[in-house]
Amino acid sequence: MGDGAPAFLQRTAISRGGNRQQVSGTAIFTPEPGAPDEQAQTRQCVHCGMQFIVVPNSGVSRGYCMSCDGITCGKKLKCETQCTHFEKAIEQMEADARHIDLRGAVLL
Repeated sequence: MGDGAPAFLQRTAISRGGNRQQVSGTAIFTPEPGAPDEQAQTRQCVHCGMQFIVVPNSGVSRGYCMSCDGITCGKKLKCETQCTHFEKAIEQMEADARHIDLRGAVLL
């Protein structure tokens, strides 16, 4: 690989087969006032949960985590250098929050 990424992270082009092309949602936007709405399919990064639109031939480099079996957004400092599945990170945050004592806390 040569870019310092661990072996479980593999830089790859998005193909039409397998889990790599799985659609997460649809973005609907208006490019200019008065113009018709446009739609684009989105993907979700398995490491940070960010939604992004794949634009073919844009030159944006995405990754693929073989450990999580999913596409990554391409953020070099977070998603391309360590494997932390987004859902596992959320579960850990929820578990940590259960240990916080909120007695006496004032809600504004």
